[in-house]
Formats: sequence, structure tokens, C-alpha cells
Amino acid sequence: TPSTGYHVASVSGDVCTVTQGSGTTWTSSAITANCAITATFAINAYTVTATVSGANGTIAPASQSVNYAGAASFTVTPAVGYHLVLPMGGTCSQGTLNGSSYATGPVTADCAVVASFAANPPDHLAFVTAPADVFQGDRLGAVQVAIVDVDGNVITTDSASQVTLATTACSSSVTLGQVTVNQGIATFPAGTTKRFYTLANGKPLAATSGSHAGTAAINVVTGGELLFANDFETCRL
Repeated sequence: TPSTGYHVASVSGDVCTVTQGSGTTWTSSAITANCAITATFAINAYTVTATVSGANGTIAPASQSVNYAGAASFTVTPAVGYHLVLPMGGTCSQGTLNGSSYATGPVTADCAVVASFAANPPDHLAFVTAPADVFQGDRLGAVQVAIVDVDGNVITTDSASQVTLATTACSSSVTLGQVTVNQGIATFPAGTTKRFYTLANGKPLAATSGSHAGTAAINVVTGGELLFANDFETCRL
């Protein structure tokens, strides 16, 4: 009986020989004296294939052999102006992307990886310092928003645009702050926004600068100081 992920590689005897068998059932020759049977096991190997759905990028190698519970590694190369869409398609368990290298989860059977690529958005805003969760009654921590091009590179020549940070409350948009970018990055210092009182998961934050936009989300969680002495408006964030 092989362990999970292994198979019988060979079965042999000394005085008594093994005459036939397969899988987990084997038969010896007629036993006429004490003898020994030796079973040898080997790890299973599986084939992992990789293809691209559509175009606009490559994934290599096209096929590889991976031992049981191992990971298959691929180099993923999007075409200029495109990016890899996650999660990865196919039948292999989901893995991780590190730069241009994608590794599957543990492989336990023949499986396939299918890569898909999508066009990068045009010039837009990206949260380079993501907002952290906010305790009920506190203000936002430090947030940085960058103006980036189609490939995600900061447009450092821009030191004039203004970025507005806002959220939704009471069925409308509430401005949290406005900052002029410095070399393409707008820095909103910690503690400069209004306080958040209403507990929420995934509360949206919108950054806008002219026709450019970007989004992020925060959770407003219990803890901190629940203060009502200042920032008391009819509409509570």
C-alpha cells in the first residue's frame, strides 16, 4: 500500500520470486522456504500544462512535470500595455504571483494553467500608500495617491494637479481633503480628515483629479476613542 502521492515502483523477492502483479496486488511463486519480499515506492509525477486565453501575453514553459504536492513555476510576460488577470484560470490550485513568476498551489493530479491578459487602464490614480482600517471615532491615517500612466509608472513631471479624496455618506459624496501633487504624488497626512463614526466594511474612498480617478476601501472598526465633541455634523461619516 503506497502512501498518498506515491505508487509501487517494483516488488521483488529473494528465495521466493514475484511472478505477477500490478497496482497493490502481487503474487509470489510457490513458497518452499523462509523468504522475503521487498516493495519499492516512488513519488507520483504529474503533468502541468500552460496556455494563454486570447492573446496579449505569454506564459512559459508550455508543459512541465511536477512531483506530488510540488508547485509548477511559470514565467508570465504581458504585452506592453497589458497585465495578467488574477485569479489564474485552469484546473490547478491557485498559487502566487511574484513579479513575472507565477507558482501554482500544490499539484496532486495532472492539471492546467490558463493565463489571461487585459489592457491596462489609461492614465489614472493609484493608492501607493493604501489607507489602513480606521477605529470608530478616528481620522484616516496617512494616504498617498499617485498619478500613473498606462503601465503604472508615476508621472513625476506633474507637480500641479490637485487630488481630491472623498467618501460617500448620507447618499452623497463628502470631501475628506484636497492636496496638490508633488512629482506626481499627493500625500494626505494622518489625522487631517473628518472623523469616521459609522461602523462599515469596505467603505469606499474615491480619489479624483480632473478626469483621472482611483478607488480604495477601508473598514471602520470598533476601538479607539469614540468622540463627539468636535466634527459633529448632521451627517455622520
